[in-house]
Amino acid sequence: MTAVDFSERPFRISVGATVHRAKAVIIATGASARQLGLPSEQALQARGVSYCATATRLFPDKKVLVCGGGDSRSRRRRT
Repeated sequence: MTAVDFSERPFRISVGATVHRAKAVIIATGASARQLGLPSEQALQARGVSYCATATRLFPDKKVLVCGGGDSRSRRRRT
C-alpha cells in the first residue's frame, strides 16, 4: 500500500499505480509486545501468559490480570 484516501467513501487505497476502493480499512501497524521481565514469563507464554488483551476472553471463568493498557505499555514511567 502506498497511500490511503479517507476523505470520502468508498475509501481509496493506492498500491503503486493501481487504486482499490473499500468500505472499510483495517490498519495493522505491527506493534510488538513488551515483556515484564519476570523469570517465568517466557516459560508460561501461551500457557496463561498472553500479550493480547482480547485473549482474556479465552478465560471467562478465571481471574485475569492486565498489565498496562492504552498506550501506557509503550512508555516508561519515572517515579
